[in-house]
Amino acid sequence: YKPGYLGVNQMNPAAWPEVPWQTIALGAPQEAHAKVRPLITKLTGPGGRWSLEWLSEQAKMFFRGRGRLDVHKDTRAFSTRVLHQVLTGIMLTEREGEEFMEFQARMLIFGGSPTGLSDNAIVRSILKANETMDEKARWVRKYEEALPKHVPECQKMSSSDLTVFASAVLDALLFAGGQSVPTIMQFALAIPYSKWGEENLPKDYQFTDVTKLPSYVWEIMRRFPPVAAFVFAERSFGNSPDQRVYLHVAQAQRDLRVWGETAGEFKLRPLAEYHRLSVGFAEPALAPKLASPNARACPAKDLAMAMLTTFMREFLYTIEESADYARDMHKKVWVAKSTVPDAGVHKPLSPSDIVLTANGVTGFTLFKIIDTPEEEPRTGAESLKNLTPKDLEATRQIAVRANKFDRVNTSTKFLIELVKSIAANEPTPASVVPVPQNEKIAAADIWTGPIPGLRLIKRNDAPETLTRGIQQLG
Repeated sequence: YKPGYLGVNQMNPAAWPEVPWQTIALGAPQEAHAKVRPLITKLTGPGGRWSLEWLSEQAKMFFRGRGRLDVHKDTRAFSTRVLHQVLTGIMLTEREGEEFMEFQARMLIFGGSPTGLSDNAIVRSILKANETMDEKARWVRKYEEALPKHVPECQKMSSSDLTVFASAVLDALLFAGGQSVPTIMQFALAIPYSKWGEENLPKDYQFTDVTKLPSYVWEIMRRFPPVAAFVFAERSFGNSPDQRVYLHVAQAQRDLRVWGETAGEFKLRPLAEYHRLSVGFAEPALAPKLASPNARACPAKDLAMAMLTTFMREFLYTIEESADYARDMHKKVWVAKSTVPDAGVHKPLSPSDIVLTANGVTGFTLFKIIDTPEEEPRTGAESLKNLTPKDLEATRQIAVRANKFDRVNTSTKFLIELVKSIAANEPTPASVVPVPQNEKIAAADIWTGPIPGLRLIKRNDAPETLTRGIQQLG
């Protein structure tokens, strides 16, 4: 069975007064876990209350107009607001998100403090235990109000079961995805700016190559798993105490017997290999399905990976659209500086200033370089004449890789194909004529396509010729 541990840290019962077993949902009794897990999986698992398109839009809005990125704070802010919408249906304001993160920091300290220590009045005062528990009660009540609207099954729950589910949702937001997802984001942003990255990233790796992004994120999960270990208990026979078993996930993710001789290297591997060998999400702990009451695999694995890849992809797009092709082009667009200014100035950081550990990365902020030196206006042809053959080929590769037509919606793609079709079927542009204004058009000759405001109409220019025109509606 699973005791009340977060990773290998035993949690303080005083931090869970709202549930009878007084511990984190990971250590809830089997009967409670059997009720909560299917609902958490329904919200966060495959086919849950999220989609790749929606996550991409959230990431686009996050980076739109952004000129600085606090690697610690802003990744947590993004994760907090997205996960609240998925798990509770609540769209937090920016201020509410900040309040939650402040509460989250206090809960990590108080919830992870030794049991006996928190009984001391002085220690409770230092930890702000009373204020933290009052705030926790407010968040639980907020979720109890929102969840019946977001999860139909909650409408039939007793008040006590609803509190148990609200507490479990809060645990997921505070400790599970609320910690793991931003931690991996921080590694993904820090590695290319760090000394460790300079020494360990593959020599041919290009950070802005979005085709390598999924493997890059998976390799970070393998090399720096946010949950390095966890505990379960084996019941003992007779009067002997139950035995606690510690599973070292970080060591398993670098096991030479599993990953081969390159297990200790940062190497981008085939996605199929990660899916087959990874234990970072406790993938083997299915019983027999993801939503089964006895399953212990992370129910939000797909959501977590989707959040990571969409967030990082939008970050890479801000680089690709702003710089010339180069291995270190990210450093030409986003500069790493200290988060806390010294005499009003944010100090530029060198790669050796950004340190990676098993638990996280150095706090720093990325500042986007907006102003560029003004140049005399030149035509495109004149610019190309000044390029070396190598630079010319690199420019061509950027044009292919950053083709904006690959990022348009379905309606735009349809219109592009329509125009290409018209041009291909008519010998000269002059033959693509406007729709006649005085000709009667039968309803059978009108086809309404997927593009709002446009329809296709047949017309006859001559008895033997049929052409197509586009009429734009007012």
